[in-house]
Amino acid sequence: REENLSKHLWSTMCNFVFNDVFVTASQAGSVGGFNTTVDVKLQQWAEKELPRQCVHIGHLVLLDEFQGLIERDQKSRSYDSITNDLKMHVVQACRSRHQWDAKALDSLRVIQAQALQDRNVPDKQQWESATKFMENALRKELEHEESELLLNANQNSWKTLIGFQTSTIEEKNRQQCIKELEKVLTSRQQLNQTTKSNQVV
Repeated sequence: REENLSKHLWSTMCNFVFNDVFVTASQAGSVGGFNTTVDVKLQQWAEKELPRQCVHIGHLVLLDEFQGLIERDQKSRSYDSITNDLKMHVVQACRSRHQWDAKALDSLRVIQAQALQDRNVPDKQQWESATKFMENALRKELEHEESELLLNANQNSWKTLIGFQTSTIEEKNRQQCIKELEKVLTSRQQLNQTTKSNQVV
């Protein structure tokens, strides 16, 4: 259940974390500037959107679990077809009418704001778990962006080749970015090979 909640939370918030926080902060000229930008962005997020998003996601996951429980019950031997329609109507009524207490939102806002201000990590295991999570998330995001970039480049090259369109400025910039990225990747691979050779020697 907790895994389902975590998955929904991250899928909803990953764009904000990468695009609004990380990309913006990475433009800072120093580590201090990076940290300050991250702190400000997260604090603004915790004061407004984060609590509402968490309550909304919690609501959806709770109802999904409720519906899953009913569907599992339908497959059991004790399943009663007479009450099935009633149960499904209860689920739909909960989806449309259920509302969280406003006090819960305020409490969540305070807890999240305090958690974001706390820079202490309880133990090594939590630190390693967090770094592994972000490493996997960054890898997936990078793979997604690379595939999107490659797809756009291939589509535009094909359309230009068969004469459907000429390259726009944006497409030319994109193609130039691909060339520069390929240079960086090539030089990095050469550096890695050189480093390995030096280590062997």
